[in-house]
Amino acid sequence: MNTILQSEFNVTISSGIQCFKTLKHLSPVLDDYENVINIEGTSSVVYKMEDKKTGKLYAVKIFTDGIDRTEKYSIIKDELQGLNCPYLLPIQYYEDEFFIEESYDSLSGSKKVSYPVLLMEWIEGVPIGSYLQDMVDNYFMLKMIAYRFSQFVAWITLQSFRHGNIKANNIIVREDGSFVLIDYDEFHVPYMEISEKGNNNKYSDDFPLFAILLSLKAISICPGLILESKCKDYILFEEKDFRDILNTKLVKILFPSCSEELNQLLGALLVLNSGIGLCQLSVRALHLRKPLHEITYTNDMETDDVVDFDNAWIDDCSNNQRVYYSADKSRLLMGRCKQLTNYSVKEGTRVICNMAFYRYGSGRNLKNLQLSTSVICIGEEAFRECKNLMSIKIPDGVFKIGAFAFFNCNKLESITLPKQLKRIEKYTFSKCESLKCIHIPNGVTSIETCAFEWCRNLENIELPDTIIYIGKNAFYNCYSIKEIKIPKGSMKKFDLLLPELINYFVES
Repeated sequence: MNTILQSEFNVTISSGIQCFKTLKHLSPVLDDYENVINIEGTSSVVYKMEDKKTGKLYAVKIFTDGIDRTEKYSIIKDELQGLNCPYLLPIQYYEDEFFIEESYDSLSGSKKVSYPVLLMEWIEGVPIGSYLQDMVDNYFMLKMIAYRFSQFVAWITLQSFRHGNIKANNIIVREDGSFVLIDYDEFHVPYMEISEKGNNNKYSDDFPLFAILLSLKAISICPGLILESKCKDYILFEEKDFRDILNTKLVKILFPSCSEELNQLLGALLVLNSGIGLCQLSVRALHLRKPLHEITYTNDMETDDVVDFDNAWIDDCSNNQRVYYSADKSRLLMGRCKQLTNYSVKEGTRVICNMAFYRYGSGRNLKNLQLSTSVICIGEEAFRECKNLMSIKIPDGVFKIGAFAFFNCNKLESITLPKQLKRIEKYTFSKCESLKCIHIPNGVTSIETCAFEWCRNLENIELPDTIIYIGKNAFYNCYSIKEIKIPKGSMKKFDLLLPELINYFVES
């Protein structure tokens, strides 16, 4: 959209001058800087508006390209009203609704120009890509959004219409995890007369729907893949992938999978790729099971960055060394224990908070650390630069270890990772120069960027078949590697994941 034109719209709408023919009861919603809230498109701009009497919020879309959409949106409105479903919104179209004074001649002054408007409910939420980024640590909600989208795909493939522009940015997720499809400019029902080239393809929604569903299922298994989703229209895929989706790197890595449901979707992809429409597939092929319980982090797993000393419980150790816990002793907040060499975390502790033994160099002389079996979460930088720490066994109940948690623990010779772990975060074991071997437990799906970089004495690595994603430089400058054990039959997958270390792979 023309920048000057949008600026004129903004000024007109925010000025208080009446610029709507019918929607006079709506007022613009302003942000914290007193600017109108809007979303700019190539041929339109959307404003967040409020009915002051009812408090209800609306999205007012003003079209600027001069195209007459009156008949088209009349048909779309009737179709949407008849559906009464939670995935789509009812709309109203107003011709010549928004008008502004445009200067055009020094003699004649200005003229009034009108523009058509589309009205719908304003959805408080974020595009699905942003939602996934926010939920990267919430496995339950990642599984739920995949499940809910599978329900949506099963429903929409049975409808007579097609949306025509299904993309990640057109799927808005509400706070409760439900979602709605917006942007109906390419919406089509069978009896509409369509002149645009390509709009008569009744299967045009199929690959976008399936690519997003496949992406969501893969991310629910391996949240590390979210890092690959930035700015992609179909989350983990782009439109160019549709031409040969079976030969994309991701599909090659995913298939075969340890997940029955993911294999089910990959099988459906084979059928779809042969020219069969989604509507001809069995609903079972698209349907995912609803997660039965919340296998996710709860509020008590939040890792504090600010320590409340006034309400802390203090563990007084020898020589005036102190370790601070939350009042209920469920969270180890931080240590002030520079002289401490041995420490056992109190039973009942669930969280080792961010920077717990990194602040003020409090863990610099710590050699031996015993974690209680109650611990389920280790925060970011929790043991960063504990340079004398030699070994640590992490309880099997731990299913999150934060980024940089053991960064530069350069005397750490061995570490036992927990069975519940799903992801090894970025820089977690970077510069652990004494580490000689690492066994990644079955169930871990991703190893993030630089997770083991500069582990210069690392000789032996064992990777499970559950790995789907390995970030850039995960094993950078680990130049003592002698052997990387991988499961039998997984050579092709790990060639794609770690091509620079192909010569060290040994199937076992």
